[in-house]
Amino acid sequence: MSHMSEMTVLERASVLSDQFYLALSGQIPVKQYLEFTVYYKDEEDPNVTSVICNQFSEMTYWWMTMLALHFRRSFEIGLPMRRSNSDGRQ
Repeated sequence: MSHMSEMTVLERASVLSDQFYLALSGQIPVKQYLEFTVYYKDEEDPNVTSVICNQFSEMTYWWMTMLALHFRRSFEIGLPMRRSNSDGRQ
């Protein structure tokens, strides 16, 4: 994506959003989306950087929700929870 400087703010934000929702829907791997965000490392427009921040926040919320559901189901069906000893060993 070497043509980032030729794109408008709206185009850069739109491409970023497209990649995010493709990842969120499972159409591309999340890793691919995260690797794509590297192209925005020099982004200076606050509108585009806020899109990235909001997407990372949404992704964090989504992952935390999935983890909570996993642990809730594990508890409900009686799966053993791994615990560490006081010295950190399992």
